[in-house]
Amino acid sequence: MPAKVIALRHDSKNLPEARDDDELMLAAAGGSRAAFAELVRRHIEPLTRFCVKLTGDPESAQEVVQETFVQAWASSQSYVPQGKLGVFLLRVAHNRLRNLRRESSRRERRHQASAPPTLVSVDNHEQLEALLRRERQRRVREALTRLPRKMREALLLRFDQEMDYSDIAEVLGRPEATIRTRVFHGLRRLRAMLEQERAGRR
Repeated sequence: MPAKVIALRHDSKNLPEARDDDELMLAAAGGSRAAFAELVRRHIEPLTRFCVKLTGDPESAQEVVQETFVQAWASSQSYVPQGKLGVFLLRVAHNRLRNLRRESSRRERRHQASAPPTLVSVDNHEQLEALLRRERQRRVREALTRLPRKMREALLLRFDQEMDYSDIAEVLGRPEATIRTRVFHGLRRLRAMLEQERAGRR
């Protein structure tokens, strides 16, 4: 069933004239599959990115994303327009991820991305800079996987999803002050891990 939701075809003839998320959700509540397909198109990439980075397992992340959209479709008639569909989807995905961890805790870190950097021929300064940039990004991603889950969630929502603290608090169901603390300590720990890694390579 989830695959059918993701595969909904975008039919511009059936889309309502109003294009913001809330109006499309209202159209979906009225049975417009084209409106819901447009919402999927808008939100699937950031939602997938969040789930993949949090789980480290693309296959599990895809399942969560599809289950999230299935629940969004099922909840369209009770959805309250507030201009925060993205927050709603991330909250649903976060709850799904939490259930997934409870059901299969042994799989949490099994598929973490740990591939060594690809060796490439560096012919000029731009290629060298790009290679170094990719290597830095790989080290940050690897360090993120070693952070406690709660810190990792807060950092990804804050910096990868570029969400306000109030919206992160809504997604995670925690006070805003708690979220700010998690981000602060998460950044400090991430920075310490990266500095320790650099010192070890000297």
